[in-house]
Amino acid sequence: MTKDDALDSGLVSWDFIYKSDKTRSRYYSIIDKTPSDIIDYSFDDNYIIAKQKYNREVLLNELGMELSSWGGDYNIYKREGVINFNDVPVSLKEISKQIELRGSTNLADSIISHSTYYKELLTPNKINYYIIDKDEDSILGPFDKLEFEKIKKEKGINLDFKKQIK
Repeated sequence: MTKDDALDSGLVSWDFIYKSDKTRSRYYSIIDKTPSDIIDYSFDDNYIIAKQKYNREVLLNELGMELSSWGGDYNIYKREGVINFNDVPVSLKEISKQIELRGSTNLADSIISHSTYYKELLTPNKINYYIIDKDEDSILGPFDKLEFEKIKKEKGINLDFKKQIK
């Protein structure tokens, strides 16, 4: 596996971790995508470890696009419902109304500001750690540093981060 197999940050708004199919010349599945910055990673034949920090601007952009989609859905079908943005419930009618009045970015900002989930994700200097098991196509995490080191030791993962890439 090359560094390019492990990470590609070619798109502005997402960092991707891919699984490469050895029989094809191109990638075939995205193992993880996060509205964040992968700030370091390492890998071997069995695992990828990643260090990640959420990016507020990217999260705001992605949530805004999701809200626009829900607002458009309401405008087309005129069916009411409630969308739970983690711990902030918002009705489809209210999403549509707020987007018309203030735009999706302002509504996304309001949701992020009122959500304990998003506030926790965006805690300054908070780093999340992930372990990706390539054989199982599974992601473990997010972990804090202590929990990450514990799981790494339990699984016998002998990988360390080298340097920050962003």
